[in-house]
Amino acid sequence: MTPLIAEMVKHTPGAELRHWFDIGKVPEYGTLDVTGNTDFFAKLPFAKCSVCGAMDSDGSRFKIDLTAAEGFDTVSVAAIAINSNGGEMFVAEPFSYVCTEAGLELHPINGAAKPPPSWQTTSAMALIERFLKALCATSVTAYQPKPKPSHINSKRAAKGKGPILFDWHTITIEPVKQKMPALGGTHASPRLHDRRGHWRKHPSGKTVWVKECKVGDAAKGVVFKDYRVPA
Repeated sequence: MTPLIAEMVKHTPGAELRHWFDIGKVPEYGTLDVTGNTDFFAKLPFAKCSVCGAMDSDGSRFKIDLTAAEGFDTVSVAAIAINSNGGEMFVAEPFSYVCTEAGLELHPINGAAKPPPSWQTTSAMALIERFLKALCATSVTAYQPKPKPSHINSKRAAKGKGPILFDWHTITIEPVKQKMPALGGTHASPRLHDRRGHWRKHPSGKTVWVKECKVGDAAKGVVFKDYRVPA
């Protein structure tokens, strides 16, 4: 859990229901590039995500709450920004977006007549685009808060208030690996074969032993394998 997330959690009701991401410093809000396929905008890693970062130019910090509707077809966006000295906070008007065949469509929420002005939505969408594209290219660390058993949290719960102390669980999200087509060899073959015992290293760094087993369909044939150990 990063210091920036610890700061932004204080401004987020229901923070324990969200997965948190810190994308670090960004050079500028940038411009939104929505040419071509925009389906990735609907591909949130979790239904409720909060994305934090800091502007390299002036040191201001921002947080964007993303909440996907059921089916992940529509995403609502709520954003805040805090200036570099931590004094003034700007709360952007919330809106939602949906990916269609014609591209991204923005819609007002909370009873507004129309979406926020483009200077707000473009900035937010550019940062969302930066975050979601990073998920496709590199490993990204997410943080999941759980209310910490404590006297102060118990007192707040009795008053109907949310927790303010959390235990944090770190999650490493790897880019989606493209599936290789079956080449007919022993590894990709659907025929029955032995899978040897082997060590498997998880993204967390933990190493576990996977027992030997038989995999595949005997009706499609059987593959016999042997191994040579170099001297």
